[in-house]
Amino acid sequence: MSPVGGAAPDDCTPLSSLSREKWRGAARCLTPRAARVISRRTPSTPQIERAAPSAPTSTKPSRLLREATFLGVGLAAALLVTWPLATVFATRICGDVEDPYQTLWGMRWFRDALMAGRDPFFTDRLFHPFGTTLRLHAIDLPSTFLVLPLWGWLSELAIYNFAVIVALTVAAYGIMRLVHELTGDALVAAALGALSLVVPYQSAHLRAHLYYVSTGWLALYVTYLVRVLRGDGGSASGINAGVALAIAALTSWYYVVFAAVVTLVLGGYELVRRGFGLVTGTRLGAAAALVLTFGVLVAPILLPMLRTSTSDDFYGAHNSTVFSADAYALVVPNVAQWWGDVRGGRATRWSGNPVENGNYVGMTMLILALVGARRAAAARPFLVLALVGATLSLGPFLRLDGRVTTVRLPYGYLEERIPALAITGVPVRFGHLMYLGLIGAAAFGLVRLRTCAARAGRAAGHLAVVVPIAIAAVEYLPRTVLTSAYALPPPLRAWADDPAPFAVLDAWDEFRPMWHATIHRKPIVGGYLARVPRRLMQWRYEHPVVRSIVAPDRLVTTSQVDPSIDFAWRGPNPGALAPGPLQIGWGGSLLVPVAGSYDFWLVANDQARLAVDGREVATIAAPCPAGATCESKATVALTAGAHRVNVTYTKRRDDADVHLAWAPPGRTREIVPHDAWRTARGEPGIDASYAQRIPRLSGLGRDAGRQALRDLAIRYVITRTKNACVEAELALPLVYDGQGVRIYEVPAVS
Repeated sequence: MSPVGGAAPDDCTPLSSLSREKWRGAARCLTPRAARVISRRTPSTPQIERAAPSAPTSTKPSRLLREATFLGVGLAAALLVTWPLATVFATRICGDVEDPYQTLWGMRWFRDALMAGRDPFFTDRLFHPFGTTLRLHAIDLPSTFLVLPLWGWLSELAIYNFAVIVALTVAAYGIMRLVHELTGDALVAAALGALSLVVPYQSAHLRAHLYYVSTGWLALYVTYLVRVLRGDGGSASGINAGVALAIAALTSWYYVVFAAVVTLVLGGYELVRRGFGLVTGTRLGAAAALVLTFGVLVAPILLPMLRTSTSDDFYGAHNSTVFSADAYALVVPNVAQWWGDVRGGRATRWSGNPVENGNYVGMTMLILALVGARRAAAARPFLVLALVGATLSLGPFLRLDGRVTTVRLPYGYLEERIPALAITGVPVRFGHLMYLGLIGAAAFGLVRLRTCAARAGRAAGHLAVVVPIAIAAVEYLPRTVLTSAYALPPPLRAWADDPAPFAVLDAWDEFRPMWHATIHRKPIVGGYLARVPRRLMQWRYEHPVVRSIVAPDRLVTTSQVDPSIDFAWRGPNPGALAPGPLQIGWGGSLLVPVAGSYDFWLVANDQARLAVDGREVATIAAPCPAGATCESKATVALTAGAHRVNVTYTKRRDDADVHLAWAPPGRTREIVPHDAWRTARGEPGIDASYAQRIPRLSGLGRDAGRQALRDLAIRYVITRTKNACVEAELALPLVYDGQGVRIYEVPAVS
């Protein structure tokens, strides 16, 4: 295919033989004056329309070849982005050890429920003995149905990984279709589609959220929306848009909100440009077909979900103020990017999940988008979309490098008026719209570059696309994909084959029990879901035996003001604290008399850390040999005035030593004195918080406690470590100890 808008020399013409005048002509093409000349000779594209390629209209076989090429490029990009996942496809899961296993459990449950003819939106395998609804749980239904035939043929982990690769392939393909719809340039479409898989939004969610990686359906919706606004295809375009939006909605309801924003921006742009001329019979018919198709496909799931949301009090909603993008995230790399450690890993200061808080714009894409918006009016609504997405991602209040300001942003006002925003609760995810808008606008910038460079030759036109995309890819490049795996204790497989009905009390943590339940497929007490009825969570912590097993320790805390950090305990803990391990945290303002370099010495016999102004400067990472202390020295440049200092210390022995000394400029080493400290109230001294965990018992005793478990049909109890209630009070026999789990059996009779 020849470059859009420009003739090319013969394919065999070497780049080195091109005349200097051709290169000058290519450069002049980018100047405003040359652009005006070209615009007078070439019809402009002032609205959302495809840029007319110079090549003849494609035949059906060439269209099929193009679509196959797009899918092939998408698959290759997906495999490359997730490498080395392909080498551990059946043994490790793509992502961390939390949400991916939750998603995998949902896939298994849906398969089993459908095979048994049961309602897949209610499960008795979680929160035994009551069961729970799944209508408000995040389930990627398209991926779940995609992998239905694979159960029994592939390993559980391979099934999830297969869904990830398909989701990424479709995500890239959707962008390619959108860009090609806008520009008619297959090379630009393929390049931007591949690039879309490495933007920080994708690399962040690849670690945990299959449903947020599955962005391709939204891109396809936007593709057909463009056709509807352009008046092409009639009702067929509306139906296709409705189908794509429905599939996106069944992937995640976030996409419905995203689609609403895209529709308002693109539709609003066209309405402002055309006025009531936008309203034609063809467009109205297409819009009606879109709405009707979407409604028919999602109503059977959406309406019961809305009824469920008002029928109970659900736990699990996110705080939008916490899960907002930091303004610095737009210009500072995220921790999921290869250069995210630049400037001290600043992203770790931001709120919410620092990995997901990845809205780095990227200078290359921003420049391309600005070039596109300058040269093509059709790019401008996409640049507006990028701005809207970036603004909404900042949440209700502006955050600056971890500090919440009082500046209220549009999301805060919209959240009060639009319930759907309050339900989502994670504004940072609107960053996807920012990248979608940048890609849409940058597509026109790349076409402009390619058109101009093609004056110097066909190869130059190709390089004008490949080089900027390569630079943008390096700028966005994520770290090596994270893969993980839980162990698979043999008893779990055996339980799956046991026809007897029984339940499992799995107290390992919140996440690993979902992996265990995927394997043994027996009901468990509790579970990890996006939304859970609060009454079920409360029951777990009110039942005396269940509470004592799932929450084996009571946290007891006490606070006081200490004169300084200079302690050596021998035997019992200080004050009224009970014997045993202790966690201590000191925090206060350190009054620095003069500016200069200060030496600090942290001395302790167990784990300890010193942080000055939020930056960790000294660490003792492991317990010291018995009877000895360890020392960590740090030199810190400080200005005169107050500086925030925090010290944490872990006490696991009867004897405890922890001391903090300093040497101001020109002085010798000494314990930081009492009068150098100020508490949060401005008093001399340092605030101290002492916390210890006391083993929890049910109080029922062995026989009554065992009977309470039998009444719940619990045959096995799984823990991570020794549990006082299980071993000391209930005296349950240990039947398996290995691969990070301890499994106890509840005897049939006392």
